[in-house]
Amino acid sequence: MTKSMRNGTNRVFKNAGALFTIQLLNYALPLVLLPYLTRVLGLELYGVVAIGLSMVIIASTISDFGFSISATHNISQLGNDKEKISGVIGAVFAAKVMLLLIITPFYTAFVLFNSRYESHQILFAIFFLSILSQAFQPNWLFQGIERMGFITAYTTLSRILYIIMVVVFVKNPEDSAWVALAHGLSFTVSTILSLILMVRLGYSPKWTSVRFLRDTIRETWGFFGAKASVAVYTAGGVFFLGLTSGASQAALYSAAEQLYKAAQALVMPVSQALFPYMSRVKNFSLLFVVLKITIIGSLIGGFFAVIFGEYALGIVFGQDFKDSYPVLVVFVITFVMSASSLLLGYPFLGAMGQSRLVNSSALWAGLLQIIFLAVLFLIHQEGGVYVALSVLAVEIVVLSLRIVWGIRTYKLTYGGR
Repeated sequence: MTKSMRNGTNRVFKNAGALFTIQLLNYALPLVLLPYLTRVLGLELYGVVAIGLSMVIIASTISDFGFSISATHNISQLGNDKEKISGVIGAVFAAKVMLLLIITPFYTAFVLFNSRYESHQILFAIFFLSILSQAFQPNWLFQGIERMGFITAYTTLSRILYIIMVVVFVKNPEDSAWVALAHGLSFTVSTILSLILMVRLGYSPKWTSVRFLRDTIRETWGFFGAKASVAVYTAGGVFFLGLTSGASQAALYSAAEQLYKAAQALVMPVSQALFPYMSRVKNFSLLFVVLKITIIGSLIGGFFAVIFGEYALGIVFGQDFKDSYPVLVVFVITFVMSASSLLLGYPFLGAMGQSRLVNSSALWAGLLQIIFLAVLFLIHQEGGVYVALSVLAVEIVVLSLRIVWGIRTYKLTYGGR
């Protein structure tokens, strides 16, 4: 291995470490808080909060529009050209303002006209602050210039602030709206800090032209479809159950899903750190080693999760949540599929110039999940286990497509070397 490749590999692991810390803060710290929330709020109200958080994820996915991928890639290709990078920042921010103008009336309509959750309008309204603040958090910039340590810094402060506010202000079920406010304010603080860091590094939004904005949106469209599709079979499950089966079913499903997402948080940073590096270096040997380690690790972790899962649910969330164990078992199997799929996505196919195939697999997944949920609704099988099984089926399809397309592309491009 050459010196430059060693330096690049070291940078990947350094960035992966920073992103791992970020994911740990995003999922592990809130997971630590969940035993407190589930016991203070109870099954029903925790379900309402989970539905609100799922709406934040769905709306934030729309406002992201795939820029977390396309902007990261474009900025990584621009090197130290701050003038051009500032143009990308300006176009992304302008697009996000347009997207928020589209999201706002739909979100408002849900809050005002959903009779099932009429008594929780204030809580859902406050959650919009999280959507607004996340939209302008330039994580994609720091990933593109490979300065993930900054993301770690402001994310750490944000999550600690969130935990402190929840513990201080949420003392009984009547305080549920404070969860939404704490969530929104913590993201607002992190967004303000991220923008300050962005400016201090010498970057600022710069308007170029309507044509550049149009081209930026057009280039990102395929990524948006993929991201939106992923949101359908992740956050969409809680939202679907909340609309069809009520807050209790959403709570049980969400409990198992939180553990699944915490496991995903162990793999996601590696994928995110590898993407800009693989786009430049194409070090597939490193990627294949990481893939093998990930598969072995997910199988070992899954074994222990199945053995001790029911006990863990009772300890972490309370005895009312032990009924979500069947959902957890399904998610354990799903994780083995999704962990491999993540690494075969943008770090592998995307690095070979086949981001279109990654997006296509996600688009097919989203369409399949919509079909599965529609079928479950029509046959009146809206329980959490059935929704989790639909997610598993979708992940199997995604992994199968990426394996077939990845092998074919690799052989055509590199002759199977």
